[in-house]
Amino acid sequence: MKTTFKVSYYLRSNYENKEGKSPVMLRMYLGGEKANLGSTKIFVYKSKWSNKTCRMIGRTAEALSINASIDALTTTLMQIYRKYETDFYPIFIMLNVIRTEP
Repeated sequence: MKTTFKVSYYLRSNYENKEGKSPVMLRMYLGGEKANLGSTKIFVYKSKWSNKTCRMIGRTAEALSINASIDALTTTLMQIYRKYETDFYPIFIMLNVIRTEP
């Protein structure tokens, strides 16, 4: 049986750090269940974030760097999912695996 796996990012719009940036949060969907994994430790100005694409807008060095970090994080999560895909773990077990992977 094939389960669906999706990773999405969103801004925590009710919080800003001293620089006026909001944290990019991570949400994971596995087989119809969703789990919020928390902050990615990436901060972006609200005006520079696209909710539609879940990426930072622009071609500046900062935007390219942040988007590359988001891509790397997504790739890492997909690799962990592929490693355990055949075992059909529930989402709460996958969360523990993701949090303990090096």
